[in-house]
Amino acid sequence: MKKIFLHPVLLFAFAVYGLLFVADNPSEAAGKAKKGTLKVTAVDSKGAQINAPITVKKGKKAVEQGSGSLTVDLSSGMYIITFGDLAGYSIKDPKAGAKNARVNPGKTTTVKAAYTAIAPLFKDNGDGTVSDTANNLMWEQGEKSGIYKGYEASGDYNKTHNSGSVSVCGSLSLAGYSDWRLPTMDELKTLIDTGRSTSPYIDTTFFPDAQPSYYWTSTIGGFTLDYSTIYWVLINFADGVVYNTDGSFYNYVRCVRDGQ
Repeated sequence: MKKIFLHPVLLFAFAVYGLLFVADNPSEAAGKAKKGTLKVTAVDSKGAQINAPITVKKGKKAVEQGSGSLTVDLSSGMYIITFGDLAGYSIKDPKAGAKNARVNPGKTTTVKAAYTAIAPLFKDNGDGTVSDTANNLMWEQGEKSGIYKGYEASGDYNKTHNSGSVSVCGSLSLAGYSDWRLPTMDELKTLIDTGRSTSPYIDTTFFPDAQPSYYWTSTIGGFTLDYSTIYWVLINFADGVVYNTDGSFYNYVRCVRDGQ
């Protein structure tokens, strides 16, 4: 068998190249920083998840955002997790609305924020509106003369279901205000009165004509892959339960605005 000899200079070059290859290859580089998992959740006093805004920061830079819960793989190190305001709730822990958390290589770090529900404090303004001074909201008191499709309630254009771009709350002028809008799911949930023994599950002292039926919210519950159909979240005041359905159905609308 014929022997092959390599010049010492070539041997040295191959050795250096091998070291450089290992250093440039993340899967083989020694000492490469590994990632860990950060799991963040916002819950109410009963331990149920709520849709509070969550932001994960590395220093002053936001690296991840979400609502309700967030699970993400991050490089090891210290992070700041901030929790935002949510209608109908106040944050109990952390009191400052932020926590520091260390992500360790190959491990899961769990961070949880606890919120407390704020009971609404209603005031009849005598002008067709009701103020919730606890949550800084003003509600349309009476019921509208009709029911509306989800696209009309939200003001979203749809060639089939809202070709005229009707916006039920956006076009409302009431008590001298014109900044009315469709409430979010969390805002409308503050009107659910679970202490009642009969429907509708809402304080009928302040909303005497409320219907034991479905009311639209502005919260999106889903959509088809081609975005041709949007599903909105509704609240049924016949049972106080949250549902979602597509915007082609007709349901009730109660408008809201910020302020008192």
